[in-house]
Amino acid sequence: EAMKLGAFDHLTKPIGREEIAATIARALSRPRAAASVSSAADGELIGLAAPSDATVLIGGETGTGKELIARALHRHGMRACKPFVAVNCAAIPPELLESELFGHVRGAFTGAVQVRAGRFREADGGTLFLDEIGDMSLAMQAKVLRVLQDRTITAVGGSSAQRVDVRIVAATHRDLIAMVREAAFREDLFYRLNVLAIALPPLRERGADILVLAEHFLEQVGAPVKNLSAAASRALLEHRWPGNVRELQNLMQKMSVVVRGPVIDAHDLALGAAETSGENLDAILRLDFHAAIARLEAMLLLRAMSGAGGNRAEAARRLGIRRQLLYAKLEEHKL
Repeated sequence: EAMKLGAFDHLTKPIGREEIAATIARALSRPRAAASVSSAADGELIGLAAPSDATVLIGGETGTGKELIARALHRHGMRACKPFVAVNCAAIPPELLESELFGHVRGAFTGAVQVRAGRFREADGGTLFLDEIGDMSLAMQAKVLRVLQDRTITAVGGSSAQRVDVRIVAATHRDLIAMVREAAFREDLFYRLNVLAIALPPLRERGADILVLAEHFLEQVGAPVKNLSAAASRALLEHRWPGNVRELQNLMQKMSVVVRGPVIDAHDLALGAAETSGENLDAILRLDFHAAIARLEAMLLLRAMSGAGGNRAEAARRLGIRRQLLYAKLEEHKL
């Protein structure tokens, strides 16, 4: 009955000091506002997965925080004192990904003027995070599968295999099951990766978590902490959040800078307004050449990302550019 009334946990006699300490620690780590049921379940799964060495596959839209989950798994696991190495498989040209992961010997190909260890060896003893693994070519998938089976790697141009001890955490915004049906992703690799599955819901489905996260990001920026008005809170809850948590974080950082008073109102958020934020073409044309080009680039990037629902691969297709260039431009404009 006490649990129904809102008690966090219950202890049975005899009560040990360590049991009390563990219970208090869990209570203090709870978010300040109630999280959604799905978030709580995901948090429990993350807690169970962290101490193990099992391979984890994280799914979710772009911007939902997949790398943050991977880092939490590493930080709270047995490999925390060893390296955490992240690789974005979609951001690296396919012809370079093998060298990036497995390393190469001197002279292995044109431009290989010195030995490269590769990310698997850099992560030896720790965790290797393979982000956007759904964008990996079939040929590369076969090579990664072999490493997961044998736990050995061979550098490009090398002749001998070396053992590696890494925990693999992979992530994707793609539907890998559909890709397996379409023969676009290897079924055997999928089952190797999908030992423990964590699905991150898009921000628009997380209800009151949106406000909890918004307040958290406002506090992160520093004092004086600004508050959200009731109208602003409603606007946040009604927004579709194509960029998910990353979009919310960027917006709260912006509000902390541009809103002068202590309260952020709905009109300050300007959600649903044009990406130009009130700027028109005449205003842009009054800028010098480099500033105008930068402003137009940022506007195009924002519009493409919004139209693609935060999917970077789709945004690149809409813009007619390679994904690698999109990633570089998003980084350049701090988007």
